[in-house]
Amino acid sequence: MDGNNDNFFLIRHGETYANRLNYIQGTLNDKLTSLAKRGMQEAANYQKLFDNNQIDYVYTSPLRRAVKTGQIICATTNIKLQIETFSRNILR
Repeated sequence: MDGNNDNFFLIRHGETYANRLNYIQGTLNDKLTSLAKRGMQEAANYQKLFDNNQIDYVYTSPLRRAVKTGQIICATTNIKLQIETFSRNILR
């Protein structure tokens, strides 16, 4: 070990309209699976948290709700959001 502290954060997308209705959304990518206002605020809260931590990479699945969450988190950084299909299967 070189003494560096490497951190790995795994976060879930913000709340969607489907979440509010208790619908299971799976891999759907429609209007109900878009971030609700609360979900956008949740993502903004993560962004503020990460302002105080150095982040080198942000990866997201291609699902609209995950991409939007990642975009909000990266909004005030120089980090390019990496959209990866492998991340859809992490928690299956």
